Amino acid sequence: MVIGAVRINLVDANRADPCFRASRAALATLADVPPDDEPTAAMIQSAEDRRHVLGAISTALADAHKVLDIVLEARDVGPARTALEKAYGFDAIQADAVLSMQFRLAATRYREAVEREVREVDVELARLRQEPGAKNPHEE
Repeated sequence: MVIGAVRINLVDANRADPCFRASRAALATLADVPPDDEPTAAMIQSAEDRRHVLGAISTALADAHKVLDIVLEARDVGPARTALEKAYGFDAIQADAVLSMQFRLAATRYREAVEREVREVDVELARLRQEPGAKNPHEE
């Protein structure tokens, strides 16, 4: 999927069967990206936001047993979110993305796809930041 100049991969290309709900939530934040090909602060910010969520998902998948233990030990979602934030240094957005993951995401194929997407977003961010006229969204 291409939104502006930011390429967004859904880990599972079958739209009727997305591999995790966090993808849709993260993609929803990208809807405001301008459609032109010029790198803008909004495009860079959107890619950084995507990377932020994917980083948490990748971390959680790398330690899936501990994440599941944390969730199973929590009384409900609030304490589970707080425990994930404390255990991994996640913010609320990252913890919510991890809590929204489906179990099938822990399968090797999906873990590899998430890692691949993390690398692709990192490459895209580097490219956007190097474009002439690219603006740092943190300076606006």
